[in-house]
Amino acid sequence: MKTGFSAFFFFLFLFCAFLLPADITVVGSLTHEYSIDPGETIDGSIRIQNSGNEPEEVKLYLTDYASAADGSHYYLDPNTTPRSNASWITLSPRRVTIPAGETYSARYSLTTPNDKSLGGTYWSMLMIEPIPKDSPESSGYNPETVTVGITTVLRYGIRMITHFEGAEPAQPEIENAAVIREEDKRFLHVDITNAGNRLLRVDLWAELYTQDGEYVGNYPGEKLAVFPGSSIRFKVNLSKVPKNRYLALVVMDCGNNDVFGVQYTLDLE
Repeated sequence: MKTGFSAFFFFLFLFCAFLLPADITVVGSLTHEYSIDPGETIDGSIRIQNSGNEPEEVKLYLTDYASAADGSHYYLDPNTTPRSNASWITLSPRRVTIPAGETYSARYSLTTPNDKSLGGTYWSMLMIEPIPKDSPESSGYNPETVTVGITTVLRYGIRMITHFEGAEPAQPEIENAAVIREEDKRFLHVDITNAGNRLLRVDLWAELYTQDGEYVGNYPGEKLAVFPGSSIRFKVNLSKVPKNRYLALVVMDCGNNDVFGVQYTLDLE
């Protein structure tokens, strides 16, 4: 069994009567990651802290998740994507009121199907979301006191990732590569799709050479995780490279001795 860590959060805009303070936080890792066998059960917990001066009501729920290279993030109904594990996860409870200044441990149980054909990575998002006191979802909701306004609600997404043995070899596919100017900087954009069935942690960089084959330098990109069926845009900063035409070898290290390279000709203006 292995666990991992990464940070993830995002904002959800709702109509309510007040600005909700960010008193609810998740303590610890925002990725719960397991190497697991078919038919196995794992129990875990999420620590939720209320640092405010009043009790806060919180709901827990599951969504599916996917991303695209254009920066889009998709939070979909659970069990709607091919490699969702949302149906394997039981939450207890799904709603809780946390007293002021206290931390609560919400528990979950993850049981995989007893199916020996399972292989690769399955995942979902476990959402932790405060319920505004003037929301119809709140246990203390009073419609007579509601006024119109905008509330910013900070909700946390915890990645629930399971890996099985029997995954296919890494299958990263480059769908687009282009040199893009962003204000006064110049970047090589590389869009990578994960066409395999296991999560890829890609370390990408570019090696530049002159047209005569003379080595110019190694330019680091980013280290990003790409889920099966999803795509992500990697960026390599080439702002300090002199204007010229170069041969570029884009290298993708996907771990487990899976290293891939693609060659391009770049005109840096």
